[in-house]
Amino acid sequence: SVTRSEGAAEVLFRIREGRPVLASTVGFEGPIDSIGEGLIDALPLTEGDRLSTLARDATRDTLVQRLRDRGYARADVFFRALRPAEDPYNAQVTFDVQPGRFTTYGPIDIQGLDELSPGTIRRTLQFDEGDVFSASQIEAARARLFGLDIVRSAQVQPDLEAPVDSVVPVTVLVQEGDPYRVRTGGGWSTAECLNFEARWTSRNFLGGGRLFQVRGRLGNVLAESFGDLACTQAGDGDYAALTWVTSVDLAQPWIFSTNNSLTTSVFAERQTLPDAFIRRAIGFQAALTRRLDRTTAGTLFYRPERSHLDADDALFCSGFLVCAPEDVRVLEGANRLAPVGVGLVRDRSDDLLNPRNGSRLTLELEHAAAWTGSTYRYDRAVGEATWYEPLGSSVVSATRLRGGWVGNGSYTLDDEDLQIVHPQRRFYAGGANS
Repeated sequence: SVTRSEGAAEVLFRIREGRPVLASTVGFEGPIDSIGEGLIDALPLTEGDRLSTLARDATRDTLVQRLRDRGYARADVFFRALRPAEDPYNAQVTFDVQPGRFTTYGPIDIQGLDELSPGTIRRTLQFDEGDVFSASQIEAARARLFGLDIVRSAQVQPDLEAPVDSVVPVTVLVQEGDPYRVRTGGGWSTAECLNFEARWTSRNFLGGGRLFQVRGRLGNVLAESFGDLACTQAGDGDYAALTWVTSVDLAQPWIFSTNNSLTTSVFAERQTLPDAFIRRAIGFQAALTRRLDRTTAGTLFYRPERSHLDADDALFCSGFLVCAPEDVRVLEGANRLAPVGVGLVRDRSDDLLNPRNGSRLTLELEHAAAWTGSTYRYDRAVGEATWYEPLGSSVVSATRLRGGWVGNGSYTLDDEDLQIVHPQRRFYAGGANS
């Protein structure tokens, strides 16, 4: 109804839902049995549900996707609903499944390459001419191409209009970025004073899309001179001396399978926690990552290092309950820290760099003992969950929850097991200096 007044009109909609139409029966026509098991399992629309257009379309789309994942690239599904005159609120629903010809991949045309080789692209696709067509495999191949750091954009386009209806040619369009990249940066904080970093990256090292990187970072620059004015949390004396990290990293994007990747790193560093400890270390890290599905990846890692720990004797006495000077010297000397562990990352956010919706979950478990090559023993677990929720068109609410546990720490000194957790693996609440 419309109520008019001078210069304005008020419109009122009165809605009566009425009685809903139900899908009293849901049937399927077509060569269902010849396609294989699971095609019609767990569909959005089932018998007794309300016959909504959303459920109807979702069921059709699910059937089409399943058919196209099983080699029927040109499959289609049609819908009809019979509402008897004597019982119009109970519909007899039928989905007509028309799979079409069984299809395989045809010729694969790769375009746009400069640094990368066609063999690298074919290995990353994980399908070849003659394999059974799968629509999900097309999307997964595109995501794997983006996993090569040098790839700026990638398209994997099946030609469903090809004249031979049992073969689907595929065109792969790749746009590469720069093969080498140099990045520099700097900043200031009260804890580190001036700090600078730089890295050089080869994004197709020796071919194959390998990533080779050399990086370095300097901190506490001018801390000794301006500590009282601009770097009040940098510490005094040796704590205010330069801190640094340098490393050489190599990432192999595939190992035995493109679902697996291997990263290795050699590093050396000098780090401080003001008024707590000064740590000098050299070490190695290796991590094997396997993508479990589109959103989940698991990692197995090993991080052995040899370090020296310099700290005030009072810290060892109060924090470690080691007060004898000769025992303190042992702890300050060269020791090995060599944890082995597993990690899990599940990313269900809608964007890697700027998420607006979804969630991310990470979990990491570590263990160090004599059998891993470590002089310190401990168990450690860290988990983090993040949720994103849009609030309007330009604001996103992000909530992060992070927690951890560390225990079973020990260090054998003169045949006695001291209950110690290495300072590097402890948790520090309330900021970097507490």
